[in-house]
Amino acid sequence: RRTGNPGGAYKVDPVLASEDEMPHLRQPRYEVDAVATKAVMERATEMVHGRLPVKVATDEVRASPSETMVSLMGIEAALYGVIDRPSFIHRMMEFITDGTIAYHRAREAAGAVDAEETWSFRTHYEQLPPDADPHRLAHSWTYISAQSLCGLSPTMYEEFLQPYHERLASVMGEDRLYYHGCEGLTPKIPIIRKLPNLRRFHISAWTDLESAVNQLGRDFVLETNVHGPDTMAVHTPSDMRAALRRIMDVAGDA
Repeated sequence: RRTGNPGGAYKVDPVLASEDEMPHLRQPRYEVDAVATKAVMERATEMVHGRLPVKVATDEVRASPSETMVSLMGIEAALYGVIDRPSFIHRMMEFITDGTIAYHRAREAAGAVDAEETWSFRTHYEQLPPDADPHRLAHSWTYISAQSLCGLSPTMYEEFLQPYHERLASVMGEDRLYYHGCEGLTPKIPIIRKLPNLRRFHISAWTDLESAVNQLGRDFVLETNVHGPDTMAVHTPSDMRAALRRIMDVAGDA
């Protein structure tokens, strides 16, 4: 439900209110409309006169089960649930994690995984070894986040989110996991860094850069940037240079 006003708010009407309703949930299936897909491919090929290869984009390999949970039950129920209905939250996270893994494995079995598709704006260009199959999940980049539940304490994060992230990270990609968080992750870094195959870590303006460098060092690719809203609205060129210099002074060796 939305207010309809410019910049207005919205509230999720939960489609799942209780644990008793979980049997109504179904895991997602990977299905293809072959006729429609063929028609779109032919049209796209015609538009570029065959001069560029045309690929079918399916789904980026994202694995953020808590975001799906919040979309189904609403943020209030999720935040209260870790306190008064912990078994419900664990069941939801388990169900969504199982479904995510099964869905992407079905894509892989259908030949629909394309490693190049996962080199999105969040990950760098990569050249796979000649013998690496680009249609395997193992050679794709995986994106994990839990931004909607940024308010969870490190202890709650470790209990309710980390185990499911670890399951996903262990099957999705070999040394190609990207963890994103626009929120402050400083106290959660010791937990997140344990993820299997973690390669790239996002350090937002709300995560302490110096602490992140001290905790992560050169073990991972560190991704950070100057504070976007400030840069666009009020920073002068000298302000921007100063912000970039600080990043390099603190994290240049990492």
